[in-house]
Amino acid sequence: MFQAGRDPGHEFGAIAQLGERLLCKQDVRSSILLGSTNSLSPPRGRARECLRNGRLAQMSGYARWMDAVMPAPVLPRTRPFRRRRAKGVTLLELAMYLGIAGIIASGVMMYYSSANRAQRVQAAAGMVVTLRSTVATLFQGQSSYSGLTTDLLVASPTVPRTWKKAGMTDRLVTPLGTTLTVDESSIDPGYVNVAFRDLPEGVCNALVLQRWENLVDIRTDHGPFAIPPTPASAKTACDGGVQRLSMTFR
Repeated sequence: MFQAGRDPGHEFGAIAQLGERLLCKQDVRSSILLGSTNSLSPPRGRARECLRNGRLAQMSGYARWMDAVMPAPVLPRTRPFRRRRAKGVTLLELAMYLGIAGIIASGVMMYYSSANRAQRVQAAAGMVVTLRSTVATLFQGQSSYSGLTTDLLVASPTVPRTWKKAGMTDRLVTPLGTTLTVDESSIDPGYVNVAFRDLPEGVCNALVLQRWENLVDIRTDHGPFAIPPTPASAKTACDGGVQRLSMTFR
């Protein structure tokens, strides 16, 4: 297979160079046939590499043609690599979220607390109106309320059971969670006296400023004040909460 006296390695090298040249020629011919429609095709890339490396010196004409009609493919520009920020919440953001949520929750709680208190005050005012109507029915045809006591109302079946407490006959339970008494007024036997016990300042203010009908006297632990009550007088009369808020109706 090999000629005598020649180095087999040299023969193999020559065969490899010949095969490489043949492949380069084929790539160049393929690139010429493709024309300029596909500048990124693999044959063109290999042909350009062959020509630039000088593997086909005898095809220098092709090399000049390739440089003229087959410019190097322009690769799309890529943006520099930027490390993406890991998704999640930092401690500072979490603290801010929790702070905002706490403020909102406290505001909602205060709103509902205020609304609940107003509702209970209205229920207590309705209770006073109902008790006055009950007293008028019990003493119908009489000129005074002589003998009127809370015990009489506790024993009356017309008074709702929710206003009564087992074992307590001298007081009625109000929607405010406090108690009240009803008796004959010391001002005039024809008047009815209703007295709330142990009221917080806010509740006392709200009750005093209700639009009471036929109110002839109102006083607290701090003494009587003018009718109709004003916000300023109510604040003074209910300052710090009261043990007794007394209202007299004719």
